[in-house]
Amino acid sequence: MLMQKLREKTKVILWIVTIAFLGWILLDLGMDIVGKRIAKPYEQGFIAEVDGVRIPYDFYRDIMYQMLQDSSKLRGELTDFQERMIEKEAWFRVIEEIRLRKFIEKRNLFLDDSTVFFLLMNYPPPQVYNDTFFRKGDTFDIQKYREFMLDPSNYNFAVQYEKLIRETFPKELMRFDLMTLIHLGQNEIIDNLKKNLTSYNLEYIVLDPASYSMSEADINEQELLDYYNSHQDDFKQTPMINLQMAIFWKRPSKEDTMSKIEEAETVREVILGGTSFEEAAESYASSDTLRKTAGEMGWFSTNEFTKELKNVIDTLKGVSKPLVWRGRVYLFKVEKRKSNRVFLRGIDFVIKTGETTKAEIRNKATDFERIAKKFGFEKAADSMKIDIKETGLYPVTLKFIPFIGENEDVWRFVQDAKEGDISNLFWTPNYFVLCKVKERKEGGIKEFDKVKSIVKNRVLMQRKKEKLKVEAESLRKEWLSKGKVELKGKSYAYYREIKSFKPGQKLYGIPNTNEIMGVVENLKEGQINRPLEVDNKFILIKLVSKSLPDDKDIQKMLQQYAQNISGYRFNQLWNAWKEELRNTRNIKDYRPYLLY
Repeated sequence: MLMQKLREKTKVILWIVTIAFLGWILLDLGMDIVGKRIAKPYEQGFIAEVDGVRIPYDFYRDIMYQMLQDSSKLRGELTDFQERMIEKEAWFRVIEEIRLRKFIEKRNLFLDDSTVFFLLMNYPPPQVYNDTFFRKGDTFDIQKYREFMLDPSNYNFAVQYEKLIRETFPKELMRFDLMTLIHLGQNEIIDNLKKNLTSYNLEYIVLDPASYSMSEADINEQELLDYYNSHQDDFKQTPMINLQMAIFWKRPSKEDTMSKIEEAETVREVILGGTSFEEAAESYASSDTLRKTAGEMGWFSTNEFTKELKNVIDTLKGVSKPLVWRGRVYLFKVEKRKSNRVFLRGIDFVIKTGETTKAEIRNKATDFERIAKKFGFEKAADSMKIDIKETGLYPVTLKFIPFIGENEDVWRFVQDAKEGDISNLFWTPNYFVLCKVKERKEGGIKEFDKVKSIVKNRVLMQRKKEKLKVEAESLRKEWLSKGKVELKGKSYAYYREIKSFKPGQKLYGIPNTNEIMGVVENLKEGQINRPLEVDNKFILIKLVSKSLPDDKDIQKMLQQYAQNISGYRFNQLWNAWKEELRNTRNIKDYRPYLLY
């Protein structure tokens, strides 16, 4: 009976598998054969779509390689971390470049051929302008430069410079375009400068409700409930989410480490063959610093080393065998000893995640994504023996994700994700990650009993402020009529005076002085403002006197101030615009399928 049931079920399973197989042959493979299946963008070599514009992988690669070359010229061989940061910056550079191009097209900021030729002939690049070959005495010989540019043998140089002009000049025009948006009238500049140069002699009183003693005894339950009901938005709970995460870290394999150890061993044999340690360091050290100093590392306490390394250093004569320390392979030479301190020379070899290792990590991550989306997260983890991390419940608003830190892609995914949802595979310079929502708890209003103590503190603070606002008004009247006030016994209030106070300076007890400047500027000598609430404190300010700048001071500083304020406002505008250019909204990211 049992065998009969098994046979019957086996027939059903075989039919399902057969139908699925035939469907794959007819639909997927068949379309591949006849060329009708639409290839995915990353299969066509596109790394992203920015605002609907498809970005070829080659475009990203060229930008990244140029940045890597520029950085390695300055730093020597780059570490994994340095390369990853450059990869990340290259991504933002691509996004920025595409949006800049769209802006340039929209504004029609391209240069025509005649303008490019004029620039080529009359504005030499800095390396040419500073070349003594083109100088006649102390003067740049423009005619010699023009002859050079028109010489057919220098065609490649001229083409490269033309390309540079066509790429950079529209951006400069665009900057100029933005600059025209900043218009500062002469009167506005003078008024601002006057305000900045004016100094004030002030007296002021601060009343701090936090230091005011008041009993909670007469606060009743109904008053607390009324406050709670009228401030519901203050007690909203943030939705919480619990993620399962498969993280594929891009770390060097044992083979990557062994490769560097073998490289170091080869250099060691060169030294043992007669080359000095210093010469070898100048030729083979990865670090630019060690190459320039012939391997000089300086004095170290042997307590800084691992036990294994300390044992080697304590007895080292000549050149050490390759040793792994601080993420690099080293050859060491002890030059001097002094009790437990040694002066070291070293040759370093950066341990990097090899291309083969990176490819294996990416393939593993993409295989996991495919299996997880087809058969489920847990089955994929079991079949591939992947360790799954579970974040536990945390606020969906948090951009700092447990286990991986800040990640904009994961943060975006969790905003609207439901229980059971599986994310796309996300790429970062340091890892690949795939997420599944295991649990989601929607936010609601916190129960009254759970926030009762908070409500009580707020109601108490509200009462204190009401009380001190009345008292501040009373003190103001006393100050105006008597010319002074009595604060004895008032531990919650204090009096201060300050001379030659100027905008931007700090006042004791008032963290945010920007909020009081409008009041100070509008007071007349001898006047006291009505109680001003700043940072939950009440402020009374008396203007004793003010000193205005004379016309000589204004004229002396006017030009520089105008430049400073224009530059400041332009930088604000430019930085805000660049930040907008680099935002990752409206972007389809295919990096997980193209990058290691």
